[in-house]
Amino acid sequence: VAASRLLTCLAEAVLQQCLQLAAGDLQRQHGTVPDSGFAAIGYGSLGARSLSFNSDLDLVFLDRSGPDAASDGVRTLDAPRYFLRLAQKLIALLNLSTPAGSLYEADMRLRPDGAKGLLVSRFESFEQYQQQRAWTWELQALVRARAGAGDPPLCQRFERAREALIAVERDSGPLLDEISAMRRRMRAELDRSDDGHYDLK
Repeated sequence: VAASRLLTCLAEAVLQQCLQLAAGDLQRQHGTVPDSGFAAIGYGSLGARSLSFNSDLDLVFLDRSGPDAASDGVRTLDAPRYFLRLAQKLIALLNLSTPAGSLYEADMRLRPDGAKGLLVSRFESFEQYQQQRAWTWELQALVRARAGAGDPPLCQRFERAREALIAVERDSGPLLDEISAMRRRMRAELDRSDDGHYDLK
């Protein structure tokens, strides 16, 4: 447990530094987007503070910006493109190859709508998705989610929304049936157990 916590602290420190580097590079080219913010949300082992060696980072990127917001630099970008570039730069830094290997592999599959979804979601869109269209397993994933780096007001908004979404009262009967069916499907598709080996995960 202690090792997992230390590995998580290290990953968060690296994530924060990489975000600062990515933001600084983007600011030199395009300025900043006034009254806005960007946050990297940790899911899975990162969110649960239970990283192991060679863990990847399950991340979801959020931004807070007005509908017509744009950067204030010489080379102006509208807010969606600005934060998309920021996310891409952050992922590139995390995946950067060095003589000692790369830092972390960023896994973005938990974002709204999965691989088909936007790389960066506006907070309001993310919250609406979780309230109206999220699958049960996506709501379950929120239990271990946690703001990892970025704009403090946006991180706080995420934490409040997360608590509210988890606390919604649900009909336990259909929910338990759905979770049981999901577990059976996962076992059928992912279980690597055989006569000499039990796949605990």
